[in-house]
Amino acid sequence: MKFIKFINDNNLGIVEQNKSLKELTTFKIGGHSKYFVYPKGIFELSKIIKYCYQNNMKYYVLGNCSNVLISDDYFEVVFISLKFLNTIKSKENIYMLGGGLKAPFIGYHLLKKGFEEAIPLALIPGTIGGVIYMNASCFKRNIDDILEKVVFLTKTGQIKIRKKPLGLEYRNSCFQNNECIILMGIFKFNKLNINSMNLFKKYLNIKKTTQPLNTFNAGSIFKNPKDFLAWELIEKAGLRGYSIGDAEVSKKHCNFLINKNNSTFNEMLALIYFVKYKVLSEFYIELETEIKIITPQSI
Repeated sequence: MKFIKFINDNNLGIVEQNKSLKELTTFKIGGHSKYFVYPKGIFELSKIIKYCYQNNMKYYVLGNCSNVLISDDYFEVVFISLKFLNTIKSKENIYMLGGGLKAPFIGYHLLKKGFEEAIPLALIPGTIGGVIYMNASCFKRNIDDILEKVVFLTKTGQIKIRKKPLGLEYRNSCFQNNECIILMGIFKFNKLNINSMNLFKKYLNIKKTTQPLNTFNAGSIFKNPKDFLAWELIEKAGLRGYSIGDAEVSKKHCNFLINKNNSTFNEMLALIYFVKYKVLSEFYIELETEIKIITPQSI
């Protein structure tokens, strides 16, 4: 209760107890957290992080919860929402975007202005902070092509800025390695195209016809190994439609695993490991997960 008193006495935000994590995730899998905090602002977030660090309290920040698989356990952890990071500032073709903004929302807005390079933002179902953190990409268009600077919070609560080069690699970034919280991205859009919306509609239609968008899923599960496509390896291993309990390899796209109804964490994790095993035994290629698997022990 000392933590709740600290939040309330300093007016840092709202705290919920025994929060259901299942309802927050796109997988619809997850347990409950002891504390779930909605900070009022960046200054308040910094104070919360410093308190956790100084008091040896584990914490984990959540964005859109679209790229995570959370265990069914009870978490003695402080989960922190970044929804308050919703700033949008612009000057000509430079945009400062808060880490809590939903990327599809802002991407669509930018495409209407003719900024063709916003296509990956419009098509990736995560937050600005999430797509930077994961260095997301789609249709051979990368976030690092348009990203100029990142404002972030260190694990000790210090605010810092990093300029290019940003240390972004395929589905990886330096921000993962240093346990940073991304507060804001500064983007530069150079390519104007009056047909930007038509391109977006074309790519969106491809996604609708090739991906199980209307299911409980977390997007692509595995990274593409060098010179291979993960979905092709999974299909060639004969796993299209394979299921363990309510966890299933999508019949529409083999690199999507879906929660058919009420999959448990253990069922989904078992399916992930089985797919990795089959591809390794068939092709001697080890698949690496793209999503974050969160357990009390991993935090």
